[in-house]
Amino acid sequence: MKKLFFFTMIAVFCVPFVLSAGEAPSRGNSTCKSSSKVSVGILHKKRSCFSLVSAFEFGFNELLSTDYGMYPLEDHGFLDLNNGKSIHFALYLVEARFPINRKRTFGISTGLGLAWDDYVFDGDLTLAKENGIVVPVPIDSKYKKSKLSTFSLQVPVVLGVELKEFTISGGVYGNLIVSQHTKYKKPKHKEKGLSYASMLQGGLTARIGFKGLSVFANYALTDLFKHDKGPGAQPLTVGIGLW
Repeated sequence: MKKLFFFTMIAVFCVPFVLSAGEAPSRGNSTCKSSSKVSVGILHKKRSCFSLVSAFEFGFNELLSTDYGMYPLEDHGFLDLNNGKSIHFALYLVEARFPINRKRTFGISTGLGLAWDDYVFDGDLTLAKENGIVVPVPIDSKYKKSKLSTFSLQVPVVLGVELKEFTISGGVYGNLIVSQHTKYKKPKHKEKGLSYASMLQGGLTARIGFKGLSVFANYALTDLFKHDKGPGAQPLTVGIGLW
């Protein structure tokens, strides 16, 4: 119910902006179609055209295929998340589309984005390293919103098609994690400089859009943590995008 509530609120907030901007992409489309060059836009409506890569994404994170085989039974489940607070936010600064057909309705798209991801733990715990391995550390229940946060560069490569006002696309993405930290607050405690997550991440992505609004899903084929340095866990992100 929490997820449904959040998705509903986001849709209610974003749809008016999408509909009010409905004519802007068409001007970009006509400019794009008249040119034989690859279109590159930097978040500028007059220079952008139909693109399969979102300029803005907002969603929620989950961890799937968790494997606690290297941990004692009492520690199993420490990666359970509060999904309503485990937020994904991405902003694409550069977009590029390589059309395949003459009508420019079928093509390959890519871009460079900045992504922020929070993994908020459902239990009263934080993460630490013991003998080079990520372990759960209990904290007092008075502390709020204990989480692992990452900031990364994100590059998707997708193959997509435009069907009138609908768009469908799918492909792969890669993440380079630039920074990461754990934090819990009230009072706030932030731990930097500990590399919990694997620096390189990658997986599959899919999007279905109507006009300027899209629903997307990213599923990692790599584990969040380094091999043999933490539990097996593959991030899944589901949300909406504006492009």
